[in-house]
Amino acid sequence: MKRFVCLFVIAVLICAIFPVMAEEELQSPGLLPDHPFYGVKRWSEGVHKFFTFDDDAKARLHTRFSEVRLAEAKAMTQLGKTEWVEDLMEDYVEELDETHRCMQRQRQKGGHIMDLAEHMCNATDEHAVILSDLIDEVPERARPRIERAINASSTGHIRALEAIEEEKPERAARLSAKFAEKRMIRAREMFEVGRHEQAQRMLRRYNESMEEAEEAMKMAEKRGLNVTELAEHVGNMTYKHIEVLEALLEKVPEQAKPHIEHAINVSIHGHETSVNRTQMRIRRVTGEIEKTSCESDADCRALICPLVIGSDTPICKDGRCLCGGKWQLNVTEWQERFNEMPANVTQRRLQRMAEKYNKTGIGRIVREATIPLRERGT
Repeated sequence: MKRFVCLFVIAVLICAIFPVMAEEELQSPGLLPDHPFYGVKRWSEGVHKFFTFDDDAKARLHTRFSEVRLAEAKAMTQLGKTEWVEDLMEDYVEELDETHRCMQRQRQKGGHIMDLAEHMCNATDEHAVILSDLIDEVPERARPRIERAINASSTGHIRALEAIEEEKPERAARLSAKFAEKRMIRAREMFEVGRHEQAQRMLRRYNESMEEAEEAMKMAEKRGLNVTELAEHVGNMTYKHIEVLEALLEKVPEQAKPHIEHAINVSIHGHETSVNRTQMRIRRVTGEIEKTSCESDADCRALICPLVIGSDTPICKDGRCLCGGKWQLNVTEWQERFNEMPANVTQRRLQRMAEKYNKTGIGRIVREATIPLRERGT
Protein backbone atom coordinates (compact mmCIF):
# COMPACT_ATOMS: atom_id res chain seq x y z
CA MET A 1 0.00 0.00 0.00
CA LYS A 2 2.81 2.42 0.90
CA ARG A 3 4.48 1.61 -2.39
CA PHE A 4 1.27 2.42 -4.26
CA VAL A 5 0.92 5.74 -2.44
CA CYS A 6 4.52 6.67 -3.28
CA LEU A 7 4.04 5.86 -6.94
CA PHE A 8 0.82 7.87 -6.97
CA VAL A 9 2.54 10.90 -5.44
CA ILE A 10 5.40 10.63 -7.95
CA ALA A 11 2.90 10.47 -10.81
CA VAL A 12 1.13 13.57 -9.50
CA LEU A 13 4.44 15.40 -9.23
CA ILE A 14 5.36 14.50 -12.78
CA CYS A 15 1.98 15.71 -14.02
CA ALA A 16 2.36 18.91 -12.03
CA ILE A 17 5.88 19.64 -13.18
CA PHE A 18 5.48 18.64 -16.81
CA PRO A 19 3.60 21.75 -17.96
CA VAL A 20 6.35 23.87 -16.42
CA MET A 21 9.04 22.10 -18.38
CA ALA A 22 7.18 22.07 -21.70
CA GLU A 23 8.10 24.52 -24.43
CA GLU A 24 4.53 25.31 -25.40
CA GLU A 25 3.19 28.87 -25.36
CA LEU A 26 0.68 28.99 -22.47
CA GLN A 27 -1.23 26.03 -23.87
CA SER A 28 -1.21 23.69 -20.89
CA PRO A 29 -1.16 25.20 -17.39
CA GLY A 30 -1.42 21.75 -15.82
CA LEU A 31 -3.34 21.48 -12.58
CA LEU A 32 -5.50 24.54 -11.95
CA PRO A 33 -5.95 26.34 -8.59
CA ASP A 34 -9.28 24.64 -7.88
CA HIS A 35 -7.80 21.14 -8.26
CA PRO A 36 -7.32 19.10 -5.04
CA PHE A 37 -3.66 18.50 -5.87
CA TYR A 38 -2.84 22.06 -6.92
CA GLY A 39 -0.97 22.55 -3.65
CA VAL A 40 1.28 19.64 -4.61
CA LYS A 41 2.02 21.34 -7.91
CA ARG A 42 3.06 24.56 -6.18
CA TRP A 43 5.10 22.59 -3.65
CA SER A 44 6.94 20.84 -6.52
CA GLU A 45 7.71 24.22 -8.05
CA GLY A 46 9.23 25.32 -4.73
CA VAL A 47 11.37 22.17 -4.63
CA HIS A 48 12.52 22.84 -8.18
CA LYS A 49 13.52 26.39 -7.26
CA PHE A 50 15.30 25.25 -4.10
CA PHE A 51 17.48 22.76 -5.96
CA THR A 52 18.34 25.17 -8.80
CA PHE A 53 21.50 26.98 -7.75
CA ASP A 54 22.72 28.69 -10.93
CA ASP A 55 21.28 32.22 -11.13
CA ASP A 56 20.85 32.08 -14.91
CA ALA A 57 18.88 28.82 -14.69
CA LYS A 58 16.91 30.06 -11.70
CA ALA A 59 15.97 33.30 -13.50
CA ARG A 60 14.68 31.33 -16.47
CA LEU A 61 12.76 29.08 -14.08
CA HIS A 62 11.05 32.05 -12.45
CA THR A 63 10.18 33.43 -15.89
CA ARG A 64 8.68 30.09 -16.83
CA PHE A 65 6.65 29.95 -13.60
CA SER A 66 5.36 33.47 -14.31
CA GLU A 67 4.06 32.09 -17.62
CA VAL A 68 2.38 29.23 -15.77
CA ARG A 69 0.59 31.75 -13.55
CA LEU A 70 -0.57 33.58 -16.67
CA ALA A 71 -1.78 30.34 -18.24
CA GLU A 72 -3.65 29.48 -15.06
CA ALA A 73 -5.28 32.91 -14.91
CA LYS A 74 -6.33 32.66 -18.53
CA ALA A 75 -7.76 29.15 -18.03
CA MET A 76 -9.65 30.12 -14.86
CA THR A 77 -11.10 33.17 -16.63
CA GLN A 78 -12.31 31.03 -19.50
CA LEU A 79 -13.97 28.71 -16.96
CA GLY A 80 -15.70 31.70 -15.36
CA LYS A 81 -13.78 31.26 -12.09
CA THR A 82 -12.30 34.75 -12.04
CA GLU A 83 -12.08 34.86 -8.23
CA TRP A 84 -8.72 33.13 -8.56
CA VAL A 85 -7.21 35.68 -10.93
CA GLU A 86 -6.22 38.32 -8.37
CA ASP A 87 -3.97 35.99 -6.36
CA LEU A 88 -2.50 34.51 -9.53
CA MET A 89 -1.55 38.00 -10.72
CA GLU A 90 0.18 38.69 -7.41
CA ASP A 91 2.16 35.48 -7.82
CA TYR A 92 2.97 36.46 -11.41
CA VAL A 93 4.45 39.79 -10.24
CA GLU A 94 6.50 38.02 -7.57
CA GLU A 95 7.95 35.58 -10.11
CA LEU A 96 9.04 38.47 -12.34
CA ASP A 97 10.63 40.24 -9.37
CA GLU A 98 12.55 37.06 -8.55
CA THR A 99 13.70 36.85 -12.17
CA HIS A 100 15.11 40.36 -11.89
CA ARG A 101 16.85 39.59 -8.59
CA CYS A 102 18.49 36.50 -10.08
CA MET A 103 19.62 38.50 -13.09
CA GLN A 104 21.09 41.16 -10.81
CA ARG A 105 23.06 38.56 -8.84
CA GLN A 106 24.34 37.03 -12.06
CA ARG A 107 25.42 40.47 -13.22
CA GLN A 108 27.16 41.32 -9.93
CA LYS A 109 29.15 38.11 -10.18
CA GLY A 110 30.36 39.19 -13.62
CA GLY A 111 28.37 36.46 -15.35
CA HIS A 112 27.10 36.62 -18.91
CA ILE A 113 23.52 37.96 -18.96
CA MET A 114 22.95 38.93 -22.59
CA ASP A 115 21.05 35.79 -23.55
CA LEU A 116 19.13 35.80 -20.27
CA ALA A 117 18.14 39.46 -20.69
CA GLU A 118 17.00 38.83 -24.27
CA HIS A 119 14.99 35.84 -23.08
CA MET A 120 13.36 38.10 -20.49
CA CYS A 121 12.62 40.77 -23.12
CA ASN A 122 10.91 38.29 -25.42
CA ALA A 123 8.95 36.66 -22.60
CA THR A 124 7.60 39.90 -21.15
CA ASP A 125 6.68 41.16 -24.61
CA GLU A 126 4.48 38.08 -25.08
CA HIS A 127 3.10 38.47 -21.56
CA ALA A 128 1.93 41.99 -22.38
CA VAL A 129 -0.26 40.68 -25.20
CA ILE A 130 -1.84 38.01 -22.99
CA LEU A 131 -2.45 40.46 -20.14
CA SER A 132 -3.96 42.97 -22.54
CA ASP A 133 -6.48 40.33 -23.61
CA LEU A 134 -7.11 39.18 -20.06
CA ILE A 135 -7.92 42.58 -18.57
CA ASP A 136 -11.01 42.93 -20.73
CA GLU A 137 -12.36 39.53 -19.76
CA VAL A 138 -12.34 39.79 -15.96
CA PRO A 139 -14.68 41.60 -13.56
CA GLU A 140 -13.91 45.17 -12.52
CA ARG A 141 -12.55 44.13 -9.11
CA ALA A 142 -9.75 42.04 -10.70
CA ARG A 143 -8.57 44.71 -13.11
CA PRO A 144 -6.29 46.63 -10.70
CA ARG A 145 -4.27 43.45 -10.10
CA ILE A 146 -3.95 42.87 -13.83
CA GLU A 147 -2.92 46.50 -14.32
CA ARG A 148 -0.22 45.88 -11.70
CA ALA A 149 0.86 42.77 -13.60
CA ILE A 150 0.98 44.76 -16.85
CA ASN A 151 3.19 47.37 -15.15
CA ALA A 152 5.43 44.62 -13.75
CA SER A 153 5.73 43.08 -17.20
CA SER A 154 6.62 46.46 -18.70
CA THR A 155 9.16 47.15 -15.94
CA GLY A 156 10.75 43.73 -16.40
CA HIS A 157 10.95 44.32 -20.14
CA ILE A 158 12.63 47.71 -19.70
CA ARG A 159 15.08 46.42 -17.08
CA ALA A 160 16.18 43.58 -19.33
CA LEU A 161 16.50 45.89 -22.33
CA GLU A 162 18.59 48.35 -20.31
CA ALA A 163 20.93 45.54 -19.30
CA ILE A 164 21.44 44.67 -22.97
CA GLU A 165 21.82 48.32 -23.95
CA GLU A 166 24.57 48.85 -21.39
CA GLU A 167 26.75 46.13 -22.91
CA LYS A 168 25.55 45.96 -26.52
CA PRO A 169 23.45 49.00 -27.50
CA GLU A 170 23.14 47.97 -31.15
CA ARG A 171 21.63 44.63 -30.08
CA ALA A 172 19.20 46.50 -27.84
CA ALA A 173 18.22 48.78 -30.74
CA ARG A 174 17.56 45.80 -33.00
CA LEU A 175 15.41 44.16 -30.35
CA SER A 176 13.44 47.36 -29.80
CA ALA A 177 12.83 47.68 -33.54
CA LYS A 178 11.61 44.08 -33.60
CA PHE A 179 9.22 44.72 -30.71
CA ALA A 180 7.97 47.90 -32.38
CA GLU A 181 7.16 45.93 -35.52
CA LYS A 182 5.30 43.24 -33.55
CA ARG A 183 3.32 45.82 -31.60
CA MET A 184 2.33 47.69 -34.74
CA ILE A 185 1.04 44.48 -36.31
CA ARG A 186 -0.86 43.64 -33.14
CA ALA A 187 -2.38 47.15 -32.90
CA ARG A 188 -3.56 46.99 -36.51
CA GLU A 189 -5.17 43.58 -35.92
CA MET A 190 -6.98 44.86 -32.84
CA PHE A 191 -8.25 47.98 -34.59
CA GLU A 192 -9.53 45.87 -37.47
CA VAL A 193 -11.70 43.74 -35.16
CA GLY A 194 -12.95 46.73 -33.18
CA ARG A 195 -10.89 46.18 -30.02
CA HIS A 196 -9.93 49.82 -29.81
CA GLU A 197 -8.84 50.00 -26.17
CA GLN A 198 -6.43 47.09 -26.57
CA ALA A 199 -5.15 48.59 -29.82
CA GLN A 200 -4.49 51.92 -28.11
CA ARG A 201 -2.55 50.18 -25.34
CA MET A 202 -0.49 48.40 -27.96
CA LEU A 203 0.19 51.69 -29.75
CA ARG A 204 1.51 53.13 -26.49
CA ARG A 205 3.88 50.20 -26.26
CA TYR A 206 4.84 50.77 -29.90
CA ASN A 207 5.77 54.36 -29.06
CA GLU A 208 7.87 53.10 -26.14
CA SER A 209 9.70 50.64 -28.40
CA MET A 210 10.51 53.37 -30.92
CA GLU A 211 11.89 55.58 -28.14
CA GLU A 212 13.96 52.65 -26.81
CA ALA A 213 15.37 51.97 -30.28
CA GLU A 214 16.32 55.63 -30.68
CA GLU A 215 18.06 55.78 -27.29
CA ALA A 216 19.96 52.58 -27.97
CA MET A 217 21.12 53.82 -31.40
CA LYS A 218 22.32 57.07 -29.82
CA MET A 219 24.35 55.11 -27.29
CA ALA A 220 25.78 52.90 -30.06
CA GLU A 221 26.83 55.98 -32.03
CA LYS A 222 28.52 57.48 -28.95
CA ARG A 223 30.61 54.32 -28.76
CA GLY A 224 31.60 54.67 -32.41
CA LEU A 225 29.51 51.75 -33.66
CA ASN A 226 28.10 51.71 -37.18
CA VAL A 227 24.29 51.67 -37.09
CA THR A 228 23.72 52.50 -40.76
CA GLU A 229 22.26 49.12 -41.68
CA LEU A 230 19.93 49.26 -38.69
CA ALA A 231 18.96 52.84 -39.55
CA GLU A 232 18.04 51.69 -43.07
CA HIS A 233 15.88 48.95 -41.59
CA VAL A 234 14.11 51.35 -39.23
CA GLY A 235 13.64 53.85 -42.07
CA ASN A 236 11.90 51.29 -44.26
CA MET A 237 9.95 49.85 -41.32
CA THR A 238 8.60 53.20 -40.14
CA TYR A 239 7.62 54.20 -43.67
CA LYS A 240 5.36 51.15 -43.81
CA HIS A 241 4.02 51.94 -40.35
CA ILE A 242 3.04 55.43 -41.48
CA GLU A 243 1.08 53.94 -44.36
CA VAL A 244 -0.67 51.46 -42.05
CA LEU A 245 -1.57 54.13 -39.50
CA GLU A 246 -2.83 56.60 -42.09
CA ALA A 247 -5.11 53.89 -43.51
CA LEU A 248 -6.42 53.11 -40.01
CA LEU A 249 -7.03 56.78 -39.26
CA GLU A 250 -9.88 56.82 -41.77
CA LYS A 251 -11.63 53.81 -40.22
CA VAL A 252 -11.50 54.25 -36.44
CA PRO A 253 -13.86 56.22 -34.14
CA GLU A 254 -13.00 59.80 -33.22
CA GLN A 255 -11.77 58.89 -29.71
CA ALA A 256 -9.13 56.57 -31.16
CA LYS A 257 -7.74 59.06 -33.68
CA PRO A 258 -5.47 61.03 -31.29
CA HIS A 259 -3.65 57.80 -30.38
CA ILE A 260 -3.09 56.97 -34.04
CA GLU A 261 -2.01 60.53 -34.86
CA HIS A 262 0.53 60.40 -32.03
CA ALA A 263 1.87 57.08 -33.32
CA ILE A 264 2.11 58.57 -36.82
CA ASN A 265 4.23 61.42 -35.43
CA VAL A 266 6.44 58.90 -33.61
CA SER A 267 6.85 56.93 -36.86
CA ILE A 268 7.64 60.07 -38.87
CA HIS A 269 10.26 61.10 -36.31
CA GLY A 270 11.80 57.62 -36.40
CA HIS A 271 11.80 57.64 -40.18
CA GLU A 272 13.41 61.08 -40.49
CA THR A 273 16.02 60.28 -37.85
CA SER A 274 16.95 57.06 -39.66
CA VAL A 275 17.21 58.85 -42.99
CA ASN A 276 19.46 61.50 -41.45
CA ARG A 277 21.69 58.84 -39.90
CA THR A 278 22.05 57.12 -43.24
CA GLN A 279 22.83 60.37 -45.02
CA MET A 280 25.47 61.36 -42.47
CA ARG A 281 27.10 57.96 -42.78
CA ILE A 282 27.20 58.26 -46.57
CA ARG A 283 28.86 61.67 -46.39
CA ARG A 284 31.35 60.61 -43.73
CA VAL A 285 32.46 57.40 -45.43
CA THR A 286 32.52 58.76 -48.97
CA GLY A 287 34.40 61.81 -47.72
CA GLU A 288 37.13 59.60 -46.27
CA ILE A 289 37.34 57.52 -49.44
CA GLU A 290 37.62 60.59 -51.64
CA LYS A 291 40.77 61.63 -49.76
CA THR A 292 42.55 58.61 -51.24
CA SER A 293 44.69 59.46 -54.27
CA CYS A 294 44.91 57.03 -57.19
CA GLU A 295 46.24 56.51 -60.69
CA SER A 296 43.90 53.68 -61.76
CA ASP A 297 40.80 51.84 -60.62
CA ALA A 298 43.03 49.14 -59.13
CA ASP A 299 44.23 51.61 -56.48
CA CYS A 300 40.65 51.95 -55.20
CA ARG A 301 39.51 48.32 -55.20
CA ALA A 302 40.44 47.70 -51.55
CA LEU A 303 38.11 50.50 -50.44
CA ILE A 304 34.47 49.76 -49.61
CA CYS A 305 31.70 52.23 -50.39
CA PRO A 306 28.61 52.34 -48.13
CA LEU A 307 25.98 49.83 -49.21
CA VAL A 308 23.45 52.58 -49.75
CA ILE A 309 25.50 53.99 -52.61
CA GLY A 310 24.90 50.88 -54.69
CA SER A 311 26.80 47.73 -55.53
CA ASP A 312 29.52 49.44 -57.57
CA THR A 313 33.03 49.67 -56.11
CA PRO A 314 34.89 52.99 -56.06
CA ILE A 315 36.73 53.99 -59.21
CA CYS A 316 39.59 56.37 -59.90
CA LYS A 317 38.49 59.73 -61.31
CA ASP A 318 40.58 62.86 -61.56
CA GLY A 319 43.27 61.32 -59.33
CA ARG A 320 40.88 60.50 -56.46
CA CYS A 321 38.90 57.40 -55.49
CA LEU A 322 35.23 58.11 -55.84
CA CYS A 323 32.16 56.20 -54.62
CA GLY A 324 29.45 56.05 -57.24
CA GLY A 325 31.99 57.36 -59.73
CA LYS A 326 30.60 55.15 -62.48
CA TRP A 327 27.55 57.36 -62.70
CA GLN A 328 29.67 60.40 -63.52
CA LEU A 329 31.22 58.79 -66.60
CA ASN A 330 29.97 59.48 -70.09
CA VAL A 331 28.78 56.64 -72.34
CA THR A 332 32.14 56.14 -74.06
CA GLU A 333 34.16 56.03 -70.85
CA TRP A 334 31.65 53.63 -69.28
CA GLN A 335 31.81 51.23 -72.24
CA GLU A 336 35.62 51.32 -72.40
CA ARG A 337 36.12 50.76 -68.66
CA PHE A 338 33.42 48.20 -67.97
CA ASN A 339 32.72 46.70 -71.39
CA GLU A 340 28.93 47.17 -71.19
CA MET A 341 26.37 49.65 -72.36
CA PRO A 342 25.38 52.07 -69.58
CA ALA A 343 21.69 52.07 -70.44
CA ASN A 344 21.31 48.41 -69.47
CA VAL A 345 23.40 48.87 -66.31
CA THR A 346 21.39 51.91 -65.29
CA GLN A 347 18.12 50.07 -65.80
CA ARG A 348 19.24 47.14 -63.64
CA ARG A 349 20.60 49.46 -60.96
CA LEU A 350 17.42 51.50 -60.73
CA GLN A 351 15.35 48.32 -60.46
CA ARG A 352 17.54 47.03 -57.61
CA MET A 353 17.33 50.32 -55.78
CA ALA A 354 13.55 50.48 -56.21
CA GLU A 355 13.17 46.96 -54.81
CA LYS A 356 15.48 47.66 -51.88
CA TYR A 357 14.32 51.10 -50.79
CA ASN A 358 10.73 51.14 -52.06
CA LYS A 359 9.64 54.77 -51.99
CA THR A 360 11.25 55.66 -48.67
CA GLY A 361 13.40 58.64 -47.83
CA ILE A 362 16.36 56.27 -48.07
CA GLY A 363 15.56 55.94 -51.77
CA ARG A 364 15.74 59.71 -52.17
CA ILE A 365 19.21 59.73 -50.64
CA VAL A 366 20.35 57.02 -53.03
CA ARG A 367 19.03 58.96 -56.00
CA GLU A 368 20.75 62.13 -54.82
CA ALA A 369 24.03 60.34 -54.12
CA THR A 370 24.18 58.53 -57.44
CA ILE A 371 22.52 60.49 -60.25
CA PRO A 372 21.48 58.24 -63.18
CA LEU A 373 23.10 58.89 -66.55
CA ARG A 374 19.89 59.85 -68.28
CA GLU A 375 19.50 62.75 -65.84
CA ARG A 376 22.91 63.99 -66.95
CA GLY A 377 21.84 64.18 -70.60
CA THR A 378 24.17 61.41 -71.76
